[in-house]
Amino acid sequence: MLRVSRGGAGLAGGVAALLVIVPIVLGGFDTFVATNALITAVAVMGLGVVTGRAGMISLCQVAFMAIGAWVLLWLQLHVHAVPFIVDVLIAGLVALVFGVLVGLPALRLRGVHLALMTLAFAATVDVVLNAVGFPGGSVGFSVLPPSWISSPRDYFWFCAVIFAVLAIGIAWLNRTRVGASWSAVRNSERGAAALGRGVARTKLTAFGVSALCGGLAGALLVGLIGTASETSFPPVNSLVLFALAILVGARYLEGALLGGFFFAWIPVFLSDLSIPQDVSNLLFAVGAVAGLRGGFGAAEGIRQAVQARARRRREKRKGAAPARTQARHAPRTAAAANRGPVSAGGHGAALEVRELTCHYGQVRALASVSMTVEPGTVAALIGPNGAGKSTFIDCVTGFVRSYSGSIMVAGSLLDGLAPHVRATRGVRRTFQQDRTVPDLTIEEYMRLAVGAGSARLSPAELASVLSFFDCPAGDWRVGEVDVGTRRLIEVAAAVAARPSVVLLDEPAAGLAGAESMRLAARVAEIPSRFGSAVLLVEHDMELVTAAASHIVVLDFGQVIAAGPPTDVMAHDLVVSAYLGQEFVA
Repeated sequence: MLRVSRGGAGLAGGVAALLVIVPIVLGGFDTFVATNALITAVAVMGLGVVTGRAGMISLCQVAFMAIGAWVLLWLQLHVHAVPFIVDVLIAGLVALVFGVLVGLPALRLRGVHLALMTLAFAATVDVVLNAVGFPGGSVGFSVLPPSWISSPRDYFWFCAVIFAVLAIGIAWLNRTRVGASWSAVRNSERGAAALGRGVARTKLTAFGVSALCGGLAGALLVGLIGTASETSFPPVNSLVLFALAILVGARYLEGALLGGFFFAWIPVFLSDLSIPQDVSNLLFAVGAVAGLRGGFGAAEGIRQAVQARARRRREKRKGAAPARTQARHAPRTAAAANRGPVSAGGHGAALEVRELTCHYGQVRALASVSMTVEPGTVAALIGPNGAGKSTFIDCVTGFVRSYSGSIMVAGSLLDGLAPHVRATRGVRRTFQQDRTVPDLTIEEYMRLAVGAGSARLSPAELASVLSFFDCPAGDWRVGEVDVGTRRLIEVAAAVAARPSVVLLDEPAAGLAGAESMRLAARVAEIPSRFGSAVLLVEHDMELVTAAASHIVVLDFGQVIAAGPPTDVMAHDLVVSAYLGQEFVA
């Protein structure tokens, strides 16, 4: 179900009213320019998905527009029985296919390399179209929209309906795990994979939706002007649209509309002032740099200010305490506590590692490491810096796959599986660095994590899990809370998926001493409360001894001791390699 906030509903209503009124109050030429602005907004909205949501640089949006224009002209010239609206949709779908093909290299390229690849695609499309030409160009063929949208006003409204349908569709996607996955990939590909989301599939869907918007925009533009030529879609305009998308915050509806308005109307204003129209491109570039320096576009800045003001009003009205204080004193529901453990499938140990060996070039990071984490237990993995703890976690969760040995979770062999597949097979992890998704609310982040698991969270269960880990309420944005709280949210998300085993990589980082001990008590309860075994990697020995019943010690990639905490802490090799002195629990 698509949930719309009161402010979002008001904004959507205002936009709808504006789109209805604009062609009524404007003259013929102004309606033409407004229609061009709306068509450009469709293309910019696509960039809002691939760049604004998924965080990938795409400099070929105009190439997708050219493909859509070419397909529409060909269909109108050769397939007369198909309605115009169907031709427009086919043009968008053909562009979508090209978008997925362009997205394939994005699975391996990032940053400037991806930018150059997409720009090269735009240049290639331009060269091909210059060689083959647009259909009907040699005979003066012109597209005539059907009579029901033949007037400038009716065609504007037709384009407005297309824009509205796309906006609603993308808004719906943004509220699903697809949209949440776009934000997760933008923030951290490793973090997204650890949540069970396929990074490759997420990137391809973003490129596909972006190309669909571009193809539809190109087809609509042909319907507006009647034809297209080899000079109608220069590759440089892809750079202009990209700059606009950054400037206006195209990931939002109002940002896309603002981008279309700037692209269509600013050159007209400059022309009226006898200023060269190309100056507009310079203005867009300067604005994009300013947007990048500020961290967001115009629409996002406005939205953040409005959201912050609304939250302050709500806190004042409710007399709200700080987020984490609220969470600690929130009433806990019994839903999660009464719910039995959810099996990840299979039998045997929660985690069984045998003869795990990993090399980085000539450096041996792990040497024949074996370990078993039994169901219903909390084990700890400790050792000095460089001992191989992080490498061990990366191997188990699939982020390092060039290892020898075997890894089994709940009796299921994981060797050779990608990280996101392992996450769905019963192994979840947290990271030393914050890899939560600031754009999402806490509830959205939790549901993204659990959605790839074996169960879904009811509202009562969500509230109970958050309260259990001293997290804020689910309607807070992750980016609004401090780093220490984000660590707790990450732990809560991993545990809420109820995997066979949870690997916690220094979860107490950023927490004060008292908070660390509270976390230790929570970690110790995870097996009985959620049915997941725990492997804890931590330097805080008080937390380790308070939470774990079994400890494994690594040094230079080898196991030097294993057993109950009191025995391990008294071991001579452990004292020498790690503790430096005898540890007293």
